[in-house]
Amino acid sequence: MFDWQSLSEIFRNKYLSESSTAPFSVIYCREQQQIHRVPIIKPTLIFVLKGHKTIGQKSEHLSQAGELIYLAAGQNVFLQNTPNEEEYLAVTLELELTDFDGVAGKQTDHGGYFTAGIDETLAFSLQQLLLWAEIANEDDLATRRTEIVRLLANRGYADLLVPQVKKSLSQQVSYLIQQMPAAVNVADVCHKLATSEASLRRKLQAEDTSFTELLDSVRLGRGLDLVQTTSLPIGLIAERCGYQSASRFSERFKHRFAITPSELRRTR
Repeated sequence: MFDWQSLSEIFRNKYLSESSTAPFSVIYCREQQQIHRVPIIKPTLIFVLKGHKTIGQKSEHLSQAGELIYLAAGQNVFLQNTPNEEEYLAVTLELELTDFDGVAGKQTDHGGYFTAGIDETLAFSLQQLLLWAEIANEDDLATRRTEIVRLLANRGYADLLVPQVKKSLSQQVSYLIQQMPAAVNVADVCHKLATSEASLRRKLQAEDTSFTELLDSVRLGRGLDLVQTTSLPIGLIAERCGYQSASRFSERFKHRFAITPSELRRTR
């Protein structure tokens, strides 16, 4: 039998620090967290190790410890993390579109997410990712991510492994912003897309959004990750995310997620 307790302790003790450069995030809390409109920029896997997670306020779906959740890119979701008698612990792994080569799903009406049990093979693959994290390069890590995707496909979830809710320019722009420094501006993105600012703004308006809205969403998503997974000062997180002051960052954070960075920190 796989030693879940040992795996949980390794993730919690080794990767809950501001110095971690692991290719995944470790989410931990001792009090319930409720976070609104969390932007999913890349396809994401969440491995729940302790406690349980609820997705969606209207069509709530509960995932227990020992289950994983797949979230397709291009959506905003309500997440609730609830500890067991001790704590909530989960590992979040962002995937690349290339990880789905040969297995990309076609069933787009499943709400943008699904859950699956973490059997021993998937658990060992997750553990291997943990062991590789400190020594592997990006190509090696891509191999491990692809392995996890293919394991899910082999377990009957191939049709549900849709990388994106829908292909759109706004999703493409969000992805580009995420790859760039916090100081990115519209000219930088237009250069990457080989288009004019006027054309980009017009097309984004047709999708009922704007560059400013997408930039704010990506920056706040980055800030959310840092607030949850590090002990960095809020002011430094604000600076890393491109905000000129901690107060402005906290104001935008509260407006987006319905909780302040400090309130979220206290749940840990």
